[in-house]
Amino acid sequence: MLNGEKLKLTLEQLQGYLRENHRDAESLLTAARLTGDEELVREAARRFPQDAHVHLELAMKASGIAEKQQAIAVLSANDPE
Repeated sequence: MLNGEKLKLTLEQLQGYLRENHRDAESLLTAARLTGDEELVREAARRFPQDAHVHLELAMKASGIAEKQQAIAVLSANDPE
């Protein structure tokens, strides 16, 4: 943050980072946070369906209620307790 402003990058600026990290879950979530692009979170959910961090991000950031509920269901199903 600079002077209270969020850092915002474009997907084009992050393509090298995504490529170098093989579009793993962490790099996709990082890119989604820096660009605000929900589609990157969805890609992470498709590629890493059991990753709790991915589904937590989807539950918090998805714009649709059904998508949020589905992410919460995945989190609940994977809860060891």
